[in-house]
Amino acid sequence: MEGYQTRIPMVTIAWSPVAELQLRENLKYAQVMFGRKTAQHWADSIARIEKRLLMAPESYPLEPFLLNNPRLYRGASLMKHFRLVHYYDKSHNVVRIMRIWDSRMNPERLIADLQA
Repeated sequence: MEGYQTRIPMVTIAWSPVAELQLRENLKYAQVMFGRKTAQHWADSIARIEKRLLMAPESYPLEPFLLNNPRLYRGASLMKHFRLVHYYDKSHNVVRIMRIWDSRMNPERLIADLQA
């Protein structure tokens, strides 16, 4: 059937206010402490993660220490020690980025933070 196209609803990405603040702070810190190139590397990594999330919102692995949460939180590796913690809200077709987490920190802190 020539000219036939299937329309797949586009996934959207929504950043929580906390994650947006963390992003701005981390980008600013990276630029001040390590230079523009490092900050740009952060921005490029986030753009790659967002692109993948738009195409495959459930493609990143589940966060093992968040499995007891009713939401299926996933983590996308962002730089060496940081993860973009997010979940896919199927009912609204939205990936919600909740935190930028430094994986060197105690996971109990993140668990408590996401439950608040």
